[in-house]
Amino acid sequence: MKKLVMTAAVLACAASIASAQTVTSANIVGYGKVQAADGLQIASMQFVSGSNTLDTIFGDQYPLGTQILTYLEPGGYQTSTYATTYPPPSYLPTPGWAGAVTSIGGAQACWIKMPGGSSAVENIMSGEVPLADAVTNSVVAGLNLFAYPYPTEMEIQDLGFVPVVGDQIFLYDNIGGYVTVNYATTYPPPSYLPTPGWTSPTTKVPVGGGFWYKTDTATSWIATRPFTP
Repeated sequence: MKKLVMTAAVLACAASIASAQTVTSANIVGYGKVQAADGLQIASMQFVSGSNTLDTIFGDQYPLGTQILTYLEPGGYQTSTYATTYPPPSYLPTPGWAGAVTSIGGAQACWIKMPGGSSAVENIMSGEVPLADAVTNSVVAGLNLFAYPYPTEMEIQDLGFVPVVGDQIFLYDNIGGYVTVNYATTYPPPSYLPTPGWTSPTTKVPVGGGFWYKTDTATSWIATRPFTP
């Protein structure tokens, strides 16, 4: 299977962007290209497009049988499938998204599961770049399927979590599987004294990607905007 590849571009209506981290306009739209093959990948919608419905985000780009899965603790997975529907008033067979998942966005990531043997798909997600100073999210005890709510590649140490020893972040690569980063007692130089920290703090969450966050302690996660509009 091919891994998920997400590239993003940000377009300023009144000015151009100086770099990937510095935005020079307060009125910004952007887009991301998702290239995916058959199998599973974690994805996210880091732009705002209306109500961020599945039709708006994914449209008709994916083959019939593709599933979008979100996860909530408690409750587990919610699923929608791209399938043949019979909408009013014509009730004619029409491909469309149907199921419990109606929209995604913000700090909510999702799984995209394409049927086996599917050809690679490139889907363009577009919308306004979120410009709030910060986004506050609830972190429940257990598993959380998250996305960084701004369209920027971020290192784990810069995501904004306030972790406790035992917390874990899981990234998924559908070639190599899961990569686990633990918040544990480390012994960094030069003092080598016991210090809590991420075991791989510079591991990056890509634009358009997502991750699992596992904790035994309910808390809040405040993600701050990493650029200046």
